[in-house]
Amino acid sequence: MKAILGTAMISLSLLAAGAQAAVSDVAPTRAQVVAELQQARSAGLLSEHEADPYPVPVVAASHKSRAEVLAELAQARSAGQLSLHEADPYPSPAADADPVASRAQVLAELAQYQSAHPREFIEH
Repeated sequence: MKAILGTAMISLSLLAAGAQAAVSDVAPTRAQVVAELQQARSAGLLSEHEADPYPVPVVAASHKSRAEVLAELAQARSAGQLSLHEADPYPSPAADADPVASRAQVLAELAQYQSAHPREFIEH
């Protein structure tokens, strides 16, 4: 009985080892590893010095061309949307923007409001 049990255990062990060997992935070749290393180096994903940050930050690729970016910059400059100093408000109001109401319209609205609310003091 012990012999049959021992033989069964050895047989099952060999079957399990064979199944594990069949499932395990094949290790990459040296050429594959070197190719992956060169690809990572060319993509800038490897740290070259101890002072480099880890992991190396990955910069997202832009979907705009240089001409499109320069056109947007020129448009923002002409609209007065660029902040030139730290003290500038963000975003800076457009210098040539059309007002919603003229000064005369605003003064007329103020006079109308003051006539409707005579007891309120409004400084202008």
